[in-house]
Amino acid sequence: MSLVFDGLILFLLIAFGIFLIELSSNTQRWNKTKKRVLFFISSIIWLILFYGSFVEPRMLVTYTVPITLSDNATTTLRAVVIADPHLGPYKKSAWIERVVQKIETLDPDIIFFLGDAIYNKGHQAFDLWPLASLNAPYGKYAITGNHDYLNGGIQSVKDMLSQTGFTVLENEREQILVKEKSFTIIGIDDLWNGGNLTQAIDRSLPSEDLKILLSHNPEVVLYTSAREIDFTISGHTHGGQIRLPWIGSVPSLPTLLGRFYDKGLFFVQDKPLFISAGIGESGPRARLWNPPEISLLLISF
Repeated sequence: MSLVFDGLILFLLIAFGIFLIELSSNTQRWNKTKKRVLFFISSIIWLILFYGSFVEPRMLVTYTVPITLSDNATTTLRAVVIADPHLGPYKKSAWIERVVQKIETLDPDIIFFLGDAIYNKGHQAFDLWPLASLNAPYGKYAITGNHDYLNGGIQSVKDMLSQTGFTVLENEREQILVKEKSFTIIGIDDLWNGGNLTQAIDRSLPSEDLKILLSHNPEVVLYTSAREIDFTISGHTHGGQIRLPWIGSVPSLPTLLGRFYDKGLFFVQDKPLFISAGIGESGPRARLWNPPEISLLLISF
């Protein structure tokens, strides 16, 4: 499928390029005013196609979000979030090396990987290897996304994440102590592939603990069991991948939450939900007004 999208993008770039060359010639087919208008419009389309396909997807920005989860907050946790690299035809290990270099400048206390490591094949997970050099005092935690299950790739993804030092949470949780305060990380498998929040919290959760949920798909916040969660962190949407000013995501989003919940910080039933725009692409290689992002969450509790 990636070859189809690449072929379409190449065809459009060549077609508009030829059209621009023809407009620049001395042809008498159009009058001067019409030629100028057509040249301007065609140039804009060509530039947008080129920029969205080959420039913006190679940009990498950091998005810092402070969030307070307690009225008497005394501790702030620097949590780095990466999601949806979709390693394969568009992004490989060199891209992950760039991501690692950026993360190292953020001095993270903890690192969350939110799934969709691969595009569609298990061997693509090998390109995660640069993540092994990342260190965080409170650990590195990962969950799976829907693309990780394509063509039987899930075990390769889990194995590679483990080899790079991540604890892969599979409908389970882990308690962490930070400066005499504890919080619980709950991680579930992809919702379309066995993710089960009820199973992850089937035993009594410490009522005094902050409860952070890692779920690839943000629609988990609609579940009744999510009422026990203080803060949910998700990916999956890519922020729509292709966006327009004042409009937001151009394509529909693959969640039950709707188009409004595309990327960033939201509140659902008075509970915070953060959705990462991710660092990779699926479908077309393009991004527009939506560069790949690493998120730094400053979680105070």
